[in-house]
Order: sequence, then C-alpha cells, then structure tokens
Amino acid sequence: MTPISLDAAAALRQKVRGITSPRRWIAVVVVLGQLALTLLLWNGLELLIEERQSRLLDAETAGLGQRFGESLQQRITALERMAKRWETAGGTPHAQWEQDAANYVVDLQGFLALQWVDTRGRVQWIVPERGNEAAIGLDNSRDAIRYRMLQRARASAAPIVTGPIDLVQGGRGLLITRALTVGRQADGYLVAVFRVDELLEPLSREIDSLSFGLEVTLGGESVFRRGVPPQSSLAQRQAREFVIDDDARWQVRIWPNDTAVQRGPFSDLFLASGVAITLLVAVAFWFWGRNAHAASKLKEANLALRTERNFITGLIDNANALSIVFDPVGNIVRFNRACEELTGYSAEEVLGKRLWDIAAPQADVPRTVESFSRLVARGHYGRFEGSLVAKDGRAYEIAWSNSVLTDPDGRPKYVMSVGMDVTERKRAADALVAAKEDADRANRAKSEFLSSMSHELRTPMNAVLGFAQLIAMDPQLAPTHRESVDHILKAGDLLLHLINDILNLSKIESGRIEPELETIACSDLIDDCIGMVSPLAQRNEVTIESGGDHELVVEADHQFLKQIVLNLLSNAIKYNRPGGLVRVHGTLGSNGNMRLMVSDTGQGIAPEHQAHLFEPFNRLGARNGSIEGSGIGLVVCKRLIEAMGGEIHVVSDPGHGSTFTVTLSKARNVGPSTRPPRRRRPTSTTL
Repeated sequence: MTPISLDAAAALRQKVRGITSPRRWIAVVVVLGQLALTLLLWNGLELLIEERQSRLLDAETAGLGQRFGESLQQRITALERMAKRWETAGGTPHAQWEQDAANYVVDLQGFLALQWVDTRGRVQWIVPERGNEAAIGLDNSRDAIRYRMLQRARASAAPIVTGPIDLVQGGRGLLITRALTVGRQADGYLVAVFRVDELLEPLSREIDSLSFGLEVTLGGESVFRRGVPPQSSLAQRQAREFVIDDDARWQVRIWPNDTAVQRGPFSDLFLASGVAITLLVAVAFWFWGRNAHAASKLKEANLALRTERNFITGLIDNANALSIVFDPVGNIVRFNRACEELTGYSAEEVLGKRLWDIAAPQADVPRTVESFSRLVARGHYGRFEGSLVAKDGRAYEIAWSNSVLTDPDGRPKYVMSVGMDVTERKRAADALVAAKEDADRANRAKSEFLSSMSHELRTPMNAVLGFAQLIAMDPQLAPTHRESVDHILKAGDLLLHLINDILNLSKIESGRIEPELETIACSDLIDDCIGMVSPLAQRNEVTIESGGDHELVVEADHQFLKQIVLNLLSNAIKYNRPGGLVRVHGTLGSNGNMRLMVSDTGQGIAPEHQAHLFEPFNRLGARNGSIEGSGIGLVVCKRLIEAMGGEIHVVSDPGHGSTFTVTLSKARNVGPSTRPPRRRRPTSTTL
C-alpha cells in the first residue's frame, strides 16, 4: 500500500471539512426547502383553480337545470289551469277554446300546437291550424306510443310528459297530456305539442356563452344535445348531472369544453417565479460561501503575520540587535557583529564613515541626513525606519531606536541607534493590508448583493402572499383548501421575515445606516414595546413585568433602540415556558450609563452555546424546534447597539432563564416636568 504524504492528508482533511461544513448543509437545506415549498404552493394553487372551476360548474349546472325545470313546470301549470277552466265550465265552446289555446301558445315559447283529443283518441280541435294541418283528425289510438300516452293521462290526475316522439308536423317533439273530466264522465284530452330545440334554445345560447356542453335526457333517452362530449380526463371528471324530475326521469348533463378547463398561464408563472426565487437563494448562499472563503484567507494571513512576529521576537531575544554608534556629525564610531553579519561590511570598512554614504539608498539620503540632524539638534529619543543596503546589494528594512548621549556639559557626544531587521515583517504587513482590502471588497460586494437580492425577493413574495390572501377571502373555500391557503400564508410570512432580516443585516454591514441620537424616555419606550408584544405573550401564556427608574432618559436612536427591545422581548417570550415570566427594567449606573435588562424564566443557554450567540444564522440547536426565526435578530441588535456606542452581553443559568443587558452611555435621571414628550413614531422594525 502506498503511504499518504502529510500534504495529501492535510488536503484530504480540508476537503472533508468543506463537504461537512455546516454552511454547506444550511445552504442545501434552505434551497431544497424553498424548492419543496414552491412545488407545494404550486400544487395547492392547481387544486384551488380546479376547485373553483368545479364550483362554477356545479352552480351553472344547478342554475340551468333549475331554469329548465321551472320553464317546463310553467307550461305544465298553464295547461293544468286551462283544463280546470274546461272542467269547471262543463266543457268549452269551440270559439272560447280557440281563444284560450291561442293565448297559451303565444305566451309560452316553444309550443308547436295545442290539441283537443276526444275520448276515442281523435284530434278534433287544434290551434294554430296553420302548419298543423297534418295533425287534424289524427287517430292517436292507431299509434301504440300515443295510445299509451292517453291511457297514462287517463290514469293520472295530473298532466304527464311523454316523448320524445316523431311529430306528424316533422321533427322530434314532446307532448304534455291532461285528461279532461266533466262531471264524472271523460271529456277527452288536452295535448300540448312542442319541439325540443325551440324549448331549449335559451339554455343553448347560455351554454355556448359559458363554453359548456349540454345534453337533456328523458327516461334515459337523449332528447337534446349541444356540443361535443368531453375528451380530456379533466373535463370528464368535471361533468355534472342534474335530475329535474324523478317521476318523469328528466336529467340534464353539463360538461366543460376541453378549452374551458385549461388553467391558464398563472399557475405556470407562479411555478417559474418560485424556481427563480430558489435560484436567487442558491446564488446568495454561493456568495456567502465565497465571503467565508475570503475570511478564511484573511485568517491565514493573520496567522502568518503572527508567526513572523514570533520569529522576529525570538531572534531579538536570542541574538544581538543591530547596534551603531555615531558621532554628532554622523561618522560611525561603533559597528557591532550583528550589523557585520547583516550587511557584509566589516567594522574596519565602515568606521569613520557615514552610514548613508555606504549603506543607504541614494533616494533616502536627504531624508536620513535631515532626520539625523533634527535628532542631534533636539537631543531626545527618536524612532524611524529606513532601508539598509548590504554589501552584496540586498536591501533591508531596519527599525531604529535612537537616543542622544551627551557629555557632562550637555552637548551631544554620541548618537546610539539600535536597529532591528523588519524586512520580512514589513512584507507580511503589506500582504496583510492587501488581504484585508480584498476581504473588505468581497464583504461590500456581498452586502450590496444581499441588499439588492432581498429587495428583488420581496416583490414576488408580496405578490404570492397577496394572491393567497385573495383566495382566503373566498367564503365558499373548502375547509381543506382553506387549510392549504393558511399554510401558504404562514410559510410566505416566514420567508418574508427571513428576507427582511437578511436585508437589515446587509444594510448594517454595508455601512448604510447611521444613528440619529435624540433624548428618549426609557419607560415610555418600554411601555410601547410591551404593548406590541402583548398578543404574542398571551398566546404563549407568558406574563410581562416592567420596572426600574421611571424618569430615566438616554441619548440614542429611537428606532434602533425600539427594534432592540422588541427583539429581546419577543425572544424572551418565545423561548420561555408556559406560565413563565419576562421582566424588563432600566437603571442608571454610577458611571452615567443606562443598563436595560430583559430577563426570562426559560430553559437558559448552555455555556458552550453562549460564545456563538451573536453569530449570523446560528439558532443554537433550535432548527428542529417549533420556534420560528432566522438566527439574525441578535446579530442585528448587537450591530445597532455598537453603532450607538453601546454594548450587549448575556448571563444565563441553564434551566432557570437568561438575562440580556444593553448598556448605553449618556443617560441621566430627570424630573417629570423635564421628561421629553412621548414619541408617536411608526412601529415598523424594518431598517
């Protein structure tokens, strides 16, 4: 087996750490979760659209069936009234019959003729006669269908509907027949004849306008059909049947045309928007990863600089420093061995000569001479750095510590310079500056991108929530679908809060916020914040108490401080226990600082987690719990407090609760008459 080198093993460990990095898992979980949410919302929207179409079809089916039934019943009722007048009058003269029949035919659309058939089954009278000549004298007893119709009418006490049959006038039609009785004797029949097409013409026009198909059956036999039966499975599933009369076995079947069940581009547009949002989130995490990589490089550069500093310190501690002694005019009097080893010049070669004449770059000579003359003239200690050129032409950067030694009369006698080779350190410092500039540029690019990306995400997300709210306003929404809409709204609100938190953090990191200091009454601000979180406390069965100095005021940004207190209060409520207590109070310290403390009686924070409390997106093991959040709130609070010149720290006792303390300077106690007026500012906590 071939052994693995140390470098290869280190590279392998680096790759394994990259694969198992929590950032990568967070990115994968968030992107997959966003994609799953998009597919879930899209499927729910598809179901809602299909449900709305089904409700529309049910309503139209019931309405059309009802109108057809009412239309048919109107004609039956009119024929019944005419028969009652006949029977009450003991028969009707032919002239009166013609007048009543003419009114009946004219008033009710769709009728072809109205007949009086005698007891033998012959048509004796008919109105109108024109167009119905073939029916005059028709012997119904010779036709089995018509004869059974008369028998059924005689056996029934009410009008009966029969058909469809072939009319002697041509075409298919239906008959409404009513047996007449004068005294106790049969006196023939009233028969109303109408064509199906004309009777159903109003329904046909309405069906065409709705892009529906229609079929009317009587006793299982098709009487009228408009449109082509559905071909697609969706249209077939949405076909509806409506029973008009169980006794007569009238049924109406309505189906949507294949084009009517097409859902349109909205659901596809929604799906495309969701996928686009998922891609934007993935790109955001990619930029986040790149920024983390740049931060890692900066850390490595810092480590290299610390290593170099340790090396230089060890060199100074274990070897002689560069030491040169000059006379007042700059001639070298002493040149130690460390200088010899560094420059390659021996002491004999440089004694009596000026250092800048033999070992200084020509460009630095004027500045070096001026610095030396000023040092001698002032007669005090001084430091400066300069280049030192060795005999072989190599240049060294030397940090010099200079002191003037005087004679008993106070006149300068020697200038002693102790130098240290800082060439490598200077190179490392230059590399660190370059690495820091690269990291700053990457961080600014990340912040600008997050800010722009958050704005772009909020626009489609608000559109999604808006459409979901419109759907939720539908009073006929089924309970199961209303639950789906509630899930849409809840998930959308959570995602919108996450986008707003990222936008807040990016604005802070990009340096686009500056506090506007003003005098704030702490008790008023605390009361406002408690009022805003009271509904959340009631839902979580948590009690809130406030106390402290009621006349305490502080110089701070009102919106920043309010956002900080709201965040701390909401966290104390969410991470509390049922029946727990949250206490908030502000006090004035002896050094003039305000200490605002928010305490809870929850489970507390483990000591190993407290060090990571203010890291972005770190929820300290709460990812699998039921408490919603992004892990950015405390980071934003810390940055806002630092922007106002304050600080925040936490003290937690696991199992008994936590206390967050915000410290701000420029606080004082004032009397009631000198308190600043209570501010009525917007309650939004978005930066």
